[in-house]
Amino acid sequence: MYRPSLSRQTSDPLPPLGSKATGLVQLGEALWCLRQDFWITENIYLNSHVIRLSSGSLLVISPPARTEEAEALLESLPGGCAAVEHVVLPNLSPEHWIHAAGWASKFASDATLWVVPGVLEGRSVAGLAGFPQQAAQLRSAFRRITSLPDSGPLPGLGGELAVSTFHEGWGLFSEAVLLLRDARAIVFSDMAFAIYDHPVSPLVGREVSKLVGIYRRLGAPLATPMMRKDPAAGRAWLETVLSWDFDTVLPGHLDPRVGPGGKDAVRECFGFLLH
Repeated sequence: MYRPSLSRQTSDPLPPLGSKATGLVQLGEALWCLRQDFWITENIYLNSHVIRLSSGSLLVISPPARTEEAEALLESLPGGCAAVEHVVLPNLSPEHWIHAAGWASKFASDATLWVVPGVLEGRSVAGLAGFPQQAAQLRSAFRRITSLPDSGPLPGLGGELAVSTFHEGWGLFSEAVLLLRDARAIVFSDMAFAIYDHPVSPLVGREVSKLVGIYRRLGAPLATPMMRKDPAAGRAWLETVLSWDFDTVLPGHLDPRVGPGGKDAVRECFGFLLH
């Protein structure tokens, strides 16, 4: 669902510049995805997943750029923007955290910001020109900021969410993969993607998509070389993830959902770590 009559204008420094369309997809009874334009060589989308917790509050993962259209779509969910009491920034890559400060005034005044270690410290791409200033805005926008744990449940949420974080050995990459217990789903940011319903890129093409392992399957073209470099850390991360009860995978780009059969897809995608 789109709201094309509303403004899509944005000052977001990430491409596409100036204007971004945002759509809303319902993925489950209490699970939605805001899909916003995000261009690299093509539109790979930023998938911002939203879940309604048992308390009735909303939790947003990797918020999109705030446009009139995106705001109206989030407002259409139960309780609207004011029901957002938790915001999760799970990855160092800027599209997964740079927009959060712009939403703070619309969310609950005591909303908790959960941040993967490295964003506020300006590590890796978060330290590139302009981004430290953006990270500083997070500190002033949110009164409650908590670092995501490396492993285990998020404190205070009754076990509804858990996390397993992979840190690349040189500090260049960190991602917290989330378990949404009641949805029986896990959320990736940049560690794994898939092309099922997403159109095959005319630039990259079907054969290249197959080569990098994302055509009609879950693939990890970014994470695989890092995990081959540090297989012990990768294996520890994977063993935690595979111990969870889930059947659906929610990637942060391209298709917003893989499943049922999501656990088998993860085992196949990262199976090289188990040998």
